[in-house]
Amino acid sequence: MLQLKINEKCLKKAQDEFVFILDGHVKQSRPNYSVPPVVIPKYTPDVDICPYLCLEEYIRRTDGLRQGERLFVSFIKPHKAIGSQTLARWIKTVLHASGIGITTFKPHSTRHAASTAAFQAGIGLDDILKKAGWSNAEIFKRFYYKHVIN
Repeated sequence: MLQLKINEKCLKKAQDEFVFILDGHVKQSRPNYSVPPVVIPKYTPDVDICPYLCLEEYIRRTDGLRQGERLFVSFIKPHKAIGSQTLARWIKTVLHASGIGITTFKPHSTRHAASTAAFQAGIGLDDILKKAGWSNAEIFKRFYYKHVIN
């Protein structure tokens, strides 16, 4: 599992965005693929749902709990870095709270959903392929483009 780290090399904080420089290989990507940075921008229209402010507050509140450079820590003592199963459970909780049926959609469905939503929102297929690290559109169409259930 790719771990998000908090250090000067992996996380850059600007006034209007956080940028994570991922230093590992993403298993779904082709070999020798350079993983693009993950950008978390400020969302000024509604500060209550701003991902930048949420991450900033999370980092501040967990500063004394985090051991080492891992971003995500358990909220149960002794507050160790979480593993993939805990992260999957957290994703399922958010999906369920968002009204998404967790019997149909699982944490790994987020890749399908994000790719499909981007395509349906008019993002160019070349941009989607580049960001996801896929070499051709056939991979996207066969494995990741899923019809959305309303």
